[in-house]
Amino acid sequence: RRYGEANDVDARWEGVLALGPQSAGISGILFDGSFEGNVTTGWVAFGSGASVTITTAAVRSGIRALDVSSGSTASAEVGARFLISGSTNGGTGFRNRAIVFAGFAASYTNNNVRLQIQDSNDDFASVNSTSASTTVNGVVGTYYWHSVSHTCGASVNAVRLVLSANFGTPNTTTTTVRLDDAFFGDTTSTCVGIVEAGGAYWSAFGPYILRWN
Repeated sequence: RRYGEANDVDARWEGVLALGPQSAGISGILFDGSFEGNVTTGWVAFGSGASVTITTAAVRSGIRALDVSSGSTASAEVGARFLISGSTNGGTGFRNRAIVFAGFAASYTNNNVRLQIQDSNDDFASVNSTSASTTVNGVVGTYYWHSVSHTCGASVNAVRLVLSANFGTPNTTTTTVRLDDAFFGDTTSTCVGIVEAGGAYWSAFGPYILRWN
């Protein structure tokens, strides 16, 4: 028997060499729902004095979670948005698709938390969007599972994911909400394959390439 080693070549089948998954240079992860990558890329805070950071305190699993905190006088909704637009990550691919945004969220100020999906045909340059949301009330500082699904329209070119708290009848104190173990994807796609590349495992689910954590 003969053995060999080569990058980017699939030699699993006898007598056949084929192009394989790249073993290096992997980047461009769209959505890191575990936040173990220690980055907030893509998340933009909104609300009075709000900021987005990665916290290592009071996480649900692993060692990190997303933390959104406001100034001391937040009198309205506070949160963070994650935009997937046609100009950046192919928001047009969501047209006529049912998508889901889910994860564990906790409020550290009051007990209302919301995950929301919004879509738009104008990259949100003006108010022209549809949305769906879910609210779970519970104990302050406790993670609860939230899940929201939404079917995008035929002319969509942008999708926005929203995590927020302090809506409805808001408090006027500092608002903090955290998100961990979150997921975003298509509700109907099934796994069509798993490969190992760059020291990680990757799967194809319809139009998405996901990395296992």
